[in-house]
Amino acid sequence: MTDGLVAGRFRLTALRGSGGTAAVFAAVDEQAGHPVALKLLHPHLAADRAVWAAFFEEVRAAQSIVHPLVAEIFDAGTVETDPPVVWIAMELVEGVTLEEHVRAHGPLPSAAARVLMDGLLEALAAAHAQGVVHRDLTPANVMIASDALEPFDPMLFRRRIRLLDFGLADVPGRTTRGSDALLAGTAAAPAGVVASVPYASPEQLSGAPVTEASDLYQAGATLFFALTGRVPFRGASDVVVRAHLTAPPPVPSAERPGIDRAMDRVVTTAMLKRPADRFANAGEMRRALAPADTGVTAAAVAESTVAIRTDTAVTRAQPGLPSGGIPATDPDADADADARAATRVYRTSVPESGAGASGPPHGAAAGRRPRWPAWAAGGVGAVALIGIIALSAAAGSAPSAVPPPVSSAPTPTVTASTSAPSPTETVPVLVDVPPIVGMPVGDARGVLAAAGFAVGAETAVDGTTPAGVVVAADPASGSRRPVGTAVSVQVASGRNAIPAVMGLSIAEAAALVSAAGFVPTAEYAGAGEPDVVVAAAPAAGAVVALGTGVTLWAPASAPPAVTPTPVPAPSSPSPAPVPSPTATQGTP
Repeated sequence: MTDGLVAGRFRLTALRGSGGTAAVFAAVDEQAGHPVALKLLHPHLAADRAVWAAFFEEVRAAQSIVHPLVAEIFDAGTVETDPPVVWIAMELVEGVTLEEHVRAHGPLPSAAARVLMDGLLEALAAAHAQGVVHRDLTPANVMIASDALEPFDPMLFRRRIRLLDFGLADVPGRTTRGSDALLAGTAAAPAGVVASVPYASPEQLSGAPVTEASDLYQAGATLFFALTGRVPFRGASDVVVRAHLTAPPPVPSAERPGIDRAMDRVVTTAMLKRPADRFANAGEMRRALAPADTGVTAAAVAESTVAIRTDTAVTRAQPGLPSGGIPATDPDADADADARAATRVYRTSVPESGAGASGPPHGAAAGRRPRWPAWAAGGVGAVALIGIIALSAAAGSAPSAVPPPVSSAPTPTVTASTSAPSPTETVPVLVDVPPIVGMPVGDARGVLAAAGFAVGAETAVDGTTPAGVVVAADPASGSRRPVGTAVSVQVASGRNAIPAVMGLSIAEAAALVSAAGFVPTAEYAGAGEPDVVVAAAPAAGAVVALGTGVTLWAPASAPPAVTPTPVPAPSSPSPAPVPSPTATQGTP
């Protein structure tokens, strides 16, 4: 950073969200003169150049799509420091994720859910037209405007919908099997199925090809959540995987009475098990939503599209991805750039590895990474918290002649006791526990300390989360506690238990094993019911490191049919002759 600028141009203003792979800051691009969301790869990941390709995969996918409801990516690049700074500059989207809104306020009204899904399906149709399948459509990757819900303003609400996070995007027909360099922190991560299990399609979980129909399945699952406030299937991850593979589609009105049958039909059709049985495409699913009931006319949508493009028509560098893997601006931009600042040139598909695409090879790190809330509104900046805490403490002391600094970051919620304290009483200052779930534990310790909290006990827990990542905190993020409170954390051990797979088909067992964080391998031998697992090693219940190979054994063929040998019927013995009684002749 030079003069407080990242990459010599971005001035950070506030932390907007942080996940296991990156942090997102609100920032000002001082070259272009407009606000952006700056996504910065965590330093421990940025040190591995092989991870950069996976991080920049989002740039490659999102830039092939022209649609106002798809979050814009302006530029991307690296700064060769120690460790390197790896960044992506995106459209700064105000609002909250659909997941955050529903968790805080409950399900959306049906009218709002219709408008939401109509906009998302239009954005998906644009992606599919460019040969891109999103593959990670979840409520955490959808931004909405809560202030347009009460009272409900359909057009304002629709204009501020954004589809985020194309880090799992790919061309149709490929599977989600592969290593996840970002999730594991190394390009040499073990292979497995990469998916957000609560919303994943059956074909995604079983390692089959993922197509546009898979996005429609996830759209149906997301609509179910928006209407009911619940994920489609609940339980442990192995239970959820099995439900996605075998259970009938969930019916929204069964969870929340009063939802109309049209919405039930849309959700259940989108979530049918066979891709061929779902809607033919995103347009057909949009028509099934009965858009006439949304309060959004076609003319209004066109007008809104123009308005959105006008709002975002700012001069920006168009990132290329040269063979060295470091995005750069186009050196051949001509004098007409200002006249076409809102016009971009896109590929017709995400290129194959080595197919002449510029930038990081598509297969270099599989372009896969876990879900994380890119623009999580309400995230508290640690630096801003320190400033607020310091000012609160100074309020009870002698006034200072130095005026407090003015911060452009959002002011976090700070609550103090409203009763008048006695001269010897200390007024407790309550601050929000910062969001640390999903962070490496080392980063989480720093965020807690910067926010004024002590680091409490650290407990290792087994599960599918990579080792060293925080999976839970107590008190929970967002709860208000006095400064100095100890926050205990649960940290992923990097180990998990082998699931029970006896009696399942090889495909079902492999999906469960992959979802548990292991790499399945099928072996066929012997006779018995074909394709049904009869043994696994390591055995079910064994707790081993994530990425461990699990061998699944199944019979190669059915047992030979046994033809019963006919047994002759026993012959009945002939009865012994009975002598006829002979009359005894008397003596004359």
